[in-house]
Amino acid sequence: MRRIAGVTYLWVLLMIAVLGAGAAAAAQVWVTHAQREREAELLFVGEEIRRAIGAYFEATPGGARQYPRSLEDLLRDRRYPVVRRYLRRVYRDPMTGAPDWVIVRAPDGGIAGVHSRSREATFKRKGFRPEHAAFENAATHADWKFIYAAGSAGTPGGAPAAKVEQPAPELQPTANVASGAAVNPAPAALPKPAPAKPPPDPEEERKRRERECRTLARGDAVSCAALRRERVEVASRCEASAAERQALCLDTGTIGLPALVTR
Repeated sequence: MRRIAGVTYLWVLLMIAVLGAGAAAAAQVWVTHAQREREAELLFVGEEIRRAIGAYFEATPGGARQYPRSLEDLLRDRRYPVVRRYLRRVYRDPMTGAPDWVIVRAPDGGIAGVHSRSREATFKRKGFRPEHAAFENAATHADWKFIYAAGSAGTPGGAPAAKVEQPAPELQPTANVASGAAVNPAPAALPKPAPAKPPPDPEEERKRRERECRTLARGDAVSCAALRRERVEVASRCEASAAERQALCLDTGTIGLPALVTR
């Protein structure tokens, strides 16, 4: 009997060890998935802020264009008597959970862009969209800088383009073959300005947001399913939170608020 009891005890210890290893592996998978989800959210929210800054800059009335002085200016453009909104809200930073963005200043002192305060190492290093190509191989989330560069497409990660006055080319005198008098050649024709970029198609923008909402829903479902295997009560709250997030995403096109309940 003692030998049988000893063998049973060893089997119990072995099963506990196996279950513990499985739980640790599942927890690591969940942590990795949650991190990737927050990074996807950071890319979306940062790009929304960058686009709003560009819209504010391009809509400057009168002469010299201006960057916003604060992120709140993107919620209500006080330069016009009629309300103009370029952003629904000042989004929170998905990596810190608060709207505590680090501001990137423009040459005129306004806000040219933002980036996260997070110094965590990034999981995503490849496979960015063309507008985020500068983020490849970035070491931390703080290196993902969402900047609107005036006078260009506003590629994230680049510094705002400062306007530099170029000196006029010096005209060299050339001899007039007929009279022998020195004359200046005609200046070269200035290049034509690039055509204005057409506004985004509303239907394409709607489809893009719907695709992002579906991606968000799939990620939430995976996170909640991982919790259901161990903590049913938390999983139920997680699923209710996921449904609320999906409804907000489809209704307003906003990803990230409220945060997914995982505890």
